[in-house]
This record gives sequence, structure tokens and C-alpha cells, in this order.
Amino acid sequence: MSQVVPSNAREELAKRDLEQTDIAPGAKRLLLIVFAGVIFGVPMIQWASEVRSKEDVVRAAGIARFFPQAKAAWEANRGSGWERMTRANAVVLKSIHDYEDSLERGSFLRKAVLPRFQSLLVKQGAGNEQAYVGRDGWLFYRPSIDLLTGPGFLDPKVLKRRALAGNEWQTPPQPDPRRAIVAFHEVLKARGIDLVLVPTPVKTMIHPEKFAGMPSGRTSPLVNASHEAFVREVRESGVRVFDPSQRLVERAHGNLGIRSTYLATDTHWLPDAMEDVAKALAWFLREEFALSEDLQKYQRHEESVQGMGDIAAMLKLDRPKEKVTIQKVCDAAGKPWETQAESEILLLGDSFSNIFSLEGMGWGKGAGFAEQLSFHLGLPIDAIVRNDSAAYATRQILAGELARGKDRLKHKRVVVWQFAARELAIGDWKVIDLPAVPEIAQKKPAPSSGDQPWIATARGSVAQASAIPEEGVPYKDHIRSLYLTDFTITDGAFAEPDAVVFVWDMRERELTPEALLQPGDEVTVRLRPWDEVSATLGRVNRSELDDLELLLATPWWGEVVRD
Repeated sequence: MSQVVPSNAREELAKRDLEQTDIAPGAKRLLLIVFAGVIFGVPMIQWASEVRSKEDVVRAAGIARFFPQAKAAWEANRGSGWERMTRANAVVLKSIHDYEDSLERGSFLRKAVLPRFQSLLVKQGAGNEQAYVGRDGWLFYRPSIDLLTGPGFLDPKVLKRRALAGNEWQTPPQPDPRRAIVAFHEVLKARGIDLVLVPTPVKTMIHPEKFAGMPSGRTSPLVNASHEAFVREVRESGVRVFDPSQRLVERAHGNLGIRSTYLATDTHWLPDAMEDVAKALAWFLREEFALSEDLQKYQRHEESVQGMGDIAAMLKLDRPKEKVTIQKVCDAAGKPWETQAESEILLLGDSFSNIFSLEGMGWGKGAGFAEQLSFHLGLPIDAIVRNDSAAYATRQILAGELARGKDRLKHKRVVVWQFAARELAIGDWKVIDLPAVPEIAQKKPAPSSGDQPWIATARGSVAQASAIPEEGVPYKDHIRSLYLTDFTITDGAFAEPDAVVFVWDMRERELTPEALLQPGDEVTVRLRPWDEVSATLGRVNRSELDDLELLLATPWWGEVVRD
């Protein structure tokens, strides 16, 4: 007969079992060895790998300069003690943030484990914080999903929340696109120039069936709740809007059945869809404006290219490359198409204009949106194109060139502003004034000569450094801005005591040693006029300095000399 254990006795037994766990001596030793190996082994291996590349010295120097940076920021600023302390604190916090970010991204364990683990997750239908896996092998960029699933980007509560979304070292964005667009329109109008917006749909707007279980045969694009109000309000302000969303939907879901208009593993459109929009925009511009009838003869020829989609690369996937056919544009003599500063039309564009044009994006060159628009117009066009930050980047570049005496608005009749529609919800819509072109332009830097592209080698001190790229951006390369002072010229000729210098801080999604540079560091650079490389490198995503005066200074391209 079994003995009944009182309930209070059972509770005592359960409590004793929870409070005491018996482990065999051998298992204890094994667990201690494994635990100690993980705790001490991983940092030691990381340190050893950094010693081999001398990266530990660079990181240690960065840590040592946190507080000198704060002291320099305190001495450089004016105002009350509290204001100076706040600014100094922001400098230190930004430096610590960048340092921690570089530590995380440079981890050998992360590089060894993450790609394999990510591939396993993708096979199970999962992505990561910035990339989602859809149907039939399609991949999606998270901000494109958020655009449709989030609230209206013009909702007062959303605008207020985004306007307070900065941190100790970052200024909050200006979230209302209407303010920036209307202000830009008014400035251009005063110069007799019209503005045309081309909000370019992201692929979730045209192909939602590739992400969610939605029926095919759509007759209209999916849009954010504020999209129609935005288009209506900017049109009422006098801004012309060419919205290609409906055209792309009809192309994708027309009588021929579902026809892809976007790359499956990339954020951007297919070449033929891009060309279709460029052709329609050319007709729109001809109907709306009295453009020149002196047509140029351009020619095109097909070229087959294959590339790895930017979202696939973000997920570190080893997938077969997609193949597409691009239409490269040349002039009548067969010379590759180039921008023309004297054109009536200026295109401001982002990566949707760069794709198939900027070779570094991996999808060929000479066949992008600017080239196709020029071909269908039969006119040369001028273009300022840069990946990412389309809400302000191209306007900021335009303002800088005007301030330096390069009048990109001269002869212009129309400015076409192309930007990805997701920028409406996440972009920083800064109101940027366009300065008057000075009567006497700044002296142009002496050009490089011979086989040596560099005109000087100089050693200087980093006084200011722009932000390094956040992890999860869909672009593989990034350029950083440095303000270098106290120059000592070691080779060549350079008359200035300081300079704003652009350098690579990310190549092929790997941070370079330049990403670790902080104010106070000494660095040796080879210098080259930015104008000599800006046609190509100016299209690459980059971060700028916060100082407005330095934004307008003549920049240089630099290559850091390793000590």
C-alpha cells in the first residue's frame, strides 16, 4: 500500500530540489572549462587577430583620445557651462558609439558564425532586422515594408515623434517632406526653374504578392496612408509630380499576367521597367515644358550583366547571381554618355538612378535612369546622383557647388528630383538654402599630372570626423568626411593649412581602418582634387560634417598612408 505524502511535505521536497542541484564532479569540471574557455578564449583570439593587423593599437589610441576630444570640444564651443558640457558630452558619446560599433563589426567570431547562421535562418524563411524573406526567393528591405505597414507619414503624431527621434550626438530629422519640397520649389521658381518630383515606388508597392499572401492582378499600387494627401498638397503648391506607381502596376499585373518589374534579391527595379518609366517621363517633360527641339542622336546597345542583389549581400547569402540585359547609351560617335552642365534639365537622383549606371553597384554602367531619360528626350542632361539620403543629399551637394562657384543651375529650365518613396517616411527632409553663386569663384585646385594622380602628401590632425555607416544599409561602399588641420607637407605642393578630405570607410561591406579615426588622431594622406573623381565617387553614399562652413568648403579626395 503506497504511502500518502502530505501536501506540505511535497512542497518542501519541491523547494529543496529547486534550491539544490547535484552535479557529478566530472561534469562540474567540464562545465567550468567550457565556461572559462568561452569567457576568456574569445576575447584572447580577437585580441590576437587584431595584434596581427595592428588594429589593437588603433583601437587603444581611439580609447585614449575620448577625453581629449571632450576637452577640445569644451574649449572650441562658446556659451554657458551647461551648453559646453552638453556638446563635449555629445562628442565623447559619439566616439564611444563608433568605437563599440567597429568592435562589434570587426569581431572574428561574428564574421565566422553569422553568415552560416544567417543562411540557415533564410532557409527557414527568416531574415534579420533589415531584410525579410518573401515568396519565390524574393527578398525585401525592411523600410519598404514599414512604409506600407506603418502609419501615415504625414500624421501629426508621427511627425512629432520623428522630430524628437535624435540622440545625444545626432540632430533629430526634419520629418515633413512638404516643407523641404515647397521651399526648394520656391527657390527654383525665383530663378525661373520648374520642379518635377518623381517619387519612385519600392517593390512592396508593386509586388506585395511576393511578400504576403495577396491575390494577383492588382489594378493599383499599395501606398502609405499619407501618399495621396502628400501628392495632392505638393501639386496644390505648384510642384509638378510624375508618379510612376500606376504605370509600373499596370506593367506588372496587366493582360500579360504578372511580369516582374524589380530584381528579386535587390531593392531596385529591373532595367526594362526603369526604361519604361524614363520613356514616360520624357513624354511628360515634352508635354509640360517647351524644351529644345535641337535633338541629339544617341545610340544604344545591349549588354548582359549579372550581379548579386544588395539585400542578398546584406544577408550574406551565397546565391546564384541574377542576370539582366541593360541598354548602354552612347553618343553618335559611340562615346559613352556623359552629363552636360549646359543642359536645360538637371536630374537629382538616388540609387534608383544609379543602378545600371554606377559600376560599383554591381549591375553594369552607362545604362542608368539619367542615360535612358536623355536617350528618350533626345537631349543632353545634367545629373547629381548619390546613393541613399535622397531627402537631402543631392540638394546639399547642389548647394555646396553653388557656394564654391560652380553654377549647376545655369541654363536650367527644369529640375527633376527622383527619390525612393520610402524616403517620405524615413528621410531627413532638411530645408536647405541655395546660396548665390559668388562673383569670383574659388581658385580650382591644381590638377594631377602624369601617371601619379596625387598632387601632395600631407600629415595632419583630425579635427572633425563624420559618422561611419550604420550596419544594415543596402550599399556595400561608403565614404567618410574628415576635417584635417595643422598640415605638414611631406611631398608635393599644397598651400592650405587644412582641408576637408573624403576617404573610404567601408568597402565591400567591411569597415576600413579609416572608420576608426577620431578627432585628435594624426594621419598621413595623399591628396587629389575631388573634381577629378567626383563623377564616379560622388555617386557613392557618404556622410558629411555637421559644420555648415565646412560643408561648403572645397573638398579633396584622400588615401591614408599606413604608418
